[in-house]
Amino acid sequence: MTTSLVILDIGSSLVEGPARGPASRIAAAGGLTTDQKHDLHRLLMTAPYPGPADVYATVREHLGVVSPAVESAIAEIWDAQEGEARLIPGVSETLQQLVERGYQLALLSNIWTPYYRSVYRLLGGFFDLHIPPELRLLSCREGLVKPAPELFLRVLERAGASPAGTLMVGDSYDKDIKPAMECGMSTLWLLHSPCREIPALVEILNGAAAGPTAALRTLANIDLDAPWLASLSPDSNKEDSHPSLA
Repeated sequence: MTTSLVILDIGSSLVEGPARGPASRIAAAGGLTTDQKHDLHRLLMTAPYPGPADVYATVREHLGVVSPAVESAIAEIWDAQEGEARLIPGVSETLQQLVERGYQLALLSNIWTPYYRSVYRLLGGFFDLHIPPELRLLSCREGLVKPAPELFLRVLERAGASPAGTLMVGDSYDKDIKPAMECGMSTLWLLHSPCREIPALVEILNGAAAGPTAALRTLANIDLDAPWLASLSPDSNKEDSHPSLA
């Protein structure tokens, strides 16, 4: 029998941190344009930089930005991010309960190196015991960011899991819930910051978008005996159990 898989987003799902992401903070400090900020976000999230000097070298090369203010902001925010993650109350206990119930766990997160280091200080011991390295899909290592369908298919393939037996847990409708549903997964939407999800909530309420399997404020509130969770079917033989990118 195949074990049911639970895929976990990290930011605002397992940990909480600053209200603004690193690209926004660097862009504000360095006076970058909106387009440059978006390009910077992609650069930060899709490469395993050893340190802030490597980030700035990439920014100079790919964005053509030569700015002491940007260089200083990158170094300052890199250092800050290494200690900014805070564990959401009750999450570590819930993760342990999932393991004890026999669920296989995986990570799927848009994250850059220093913030993952901060997360690892909080949860690294648990990760090392219960989530093998190949199932820790971090955008900075995979070279892709969610909602790329390739990432969702990649984690299924590595875990040997079927979509019918998989639950995606995340706080973003567009980056976590919608692409997971399109792959045939069950979904748990964590409305950690509901004000950021108002457009998606309005679409769901108006019937313009599909709703998740379940929604909670925090993973700590999950009922592990809920029928929707117990109904995950890891051994489904549906023909579309492994959807194609085509």
